[in-house]
Amino acid sequence: MYKSTFVLISILIVLIFLTLYIDKSVQYREFFYNNGKIKGKIASDIETLSKSQKFIFVSESNEKIIVFANRYINLNYGDKIEINGKIEKPEIFNDFDYPAFLSRQGIFYVSYYPNIILLSDLQNLIVKFDFWRFIYKIKNNMRDIINKYLPEPNASLVLATTLGDDFVLDSELNIGLVKSGLRHMVAVSGLHIAIILGTLFLFFIILGLKRNYATIAALMFLLFYVFLIGMPFSVIRAGIMGGILFLGFLIGRPSNIINSLIIAAIAIILWQNTAWQEISFQLSFGAVLGILLFFNFFQNIFKKIPKIPKFSIDILSVTMAVLILIWPISVYNFGEFSIIAPISNILVLPLLPILMILGFLVMIFGMFFAPAAYLFSWFLWLISEWVILVAEFLGSLPGATITFDRTSIWFIIIYYLLLGGILYFVKSKIKIEDSNL
Repeated sequence: MYKSTFVLISILIVLIFLTLYIDKSVQYREFFYNNGKIKGKIASDIETLSKSQKFIFVSESNEKIIVFANRYINLNYGDKIEINGKIEKPEIFNDFDYPAFLSRQGIFYVSYYPNIILLSDLQNLIVKFDFWRFIYKIKNNMRDIINKYLPEPNASLVLATTLGDDFVLDSELNIGLVKSGLRHMVAVSGLHIAIILGTLFLFFIILGLKRNYATIAALMFLLFYVFLIGMPFSVIRAGIMGGILFLGFLIGRPSNIINSLIIAAIAIILWQNTAWQEISFQLSFGAVLGILLFFNFFQNIFKKIPKIPKFSIDILSVTMAVLILIWPISVYNFGEFSIIAPISNILVLPLLPILMILGFLVMIFGMFFAPAAYLFSWFLWLISEWVILVAEFLGSLPGATITFDRTSIWFIIIYYLLLGGILYFVKSKIKIEDSNL
């Protein structure tokens, strides 16, 4: 193990233990308003659920509250509102520690279906630029276009895949994606970012820009996209890693990819100290680390099997490399593990770039040229229908998943220690054999 890697891992472990202490010191604050009228503003994107809409409300006393409101009230980010209803502490449900999850975001209270009054005063009438209001307005327009040109659940699948709106997925499709091992498709990650960046770069090259200018233009649009989808951990991680690797290329010193992954983790934890406790953080970093450590191993195995297409070998290798590292996390949090994932990924993953590109084309042309939007939406429906068919069919097969009882955290720790020990032993053995040649 490289000395720098050991140092970085040590820093990461120390940070995690420090955040554990900080997290335990966080206590519920008593909110002055238990019942009654509270004025404030909407401080997040509006998540439209099947029977409600959800958002973060910040009171005039700077208290954050999760509000579940009637779905058909027209609300937007930045609106000044007055809520009148019961303010209560969140409760644990289905073994999910919702209070702890919210407390890590500085949120200690929820309000279910309060009366809401949209306030309008002189200050609201003053037109001024608000970056996030601008971003969310564009995003809402994109959502409306997809909902106009596609039926459900196809529209929800496309919105989740392109804009990160996984909350819009209906329960049946969501279950199918989980059981078939395709849930990662609707969680915007480094793979999605690579597809978008590559497509933008190629587009600007076709327009006649030089490579350097095409790269800068693509990165600028990519930065806008990161803001558009709400800066999830997986995207921030991909951005930090890409920046480190690009910097190393510029100064002529190739960067260690695993080191860049650890640095990304440290940076995110410094930014949000309990980020590592989020499932999205664990799965994102675990997936990338699995690919870095085990992709070549599985690729060499699958290459020995005759008559397997090359693209299938790569997809199988990536899938197995990811699964070997993240399955304990999935089992611990969800109680089940998909064993049919390699097959479903071969059938669907090659279509992800086409699905995303068509989704964005429908959104763009839907704003000013309806005939092209209708044409692209037909092909988009066809591909999204295939993804839904594969997810729901394979996910419903008997034995598609293995169900586990509540897994002990010690099982996970022991598993990763054993896996790390085996990996270290194999690497050492290979190094000794190479030195003897």
